[in-house]
Amino acid sequence: MRSTPQHAPRTTHNMNHPPIIGITRCSRLDDYVASIEQAGGRPRILDVSDSPRKVLGEIQGLVLTGGGDIDPVLYREERHETVMDAEPGRDEFEIDLARRAMVSGLAVLAICRGAQVLNVAAGERSFRTFRPRSTPLFPTRSILRKTRSRTTWR
Repeated sequence: MRSTPQHAPRTTHNMNHPPIIGITRCSRLDDYVASIEQAGGRPRILDVSDSPRKVLGEIQGLVLTGGGDIDPVLYREERHETVMDAEPGRDEFEIDLARRAMVSGLAVLAICRGAQVLNVAAGERSFRTFRPRSTPLFPTRSILRKTRSRTTWR
């Protein structure tokens, strides 16, 4: 027997107008805004002072972005010295927003910290991110190359 989702996806926007996509604040906010605009959406930058209930009535999609760690106390764990705190109020705002988005069937794209927020909002424990105290073992570099018509991975 095939199971059906608890909540059907929302489709509340007018197809003649670009969908409004809510974006949580992060250090790469300009990149997210540009990507949503390039895809034909209208970004709405969210602030921790916003009402999650009100926000969900205004957007047709949500991007939970990366950033600092979720306070381990919120998923019943002890703090560790490597935890990098997020901005004050961000954990509570985003977890509430994610819970409401899941209940309403809103489309959510969760990236890095955002995936942890979604996991905690669903009542699960998050995975801690342990950071080295010195230089990473492996050098990092950008692997994303943009062309005129599409983005390709290298």
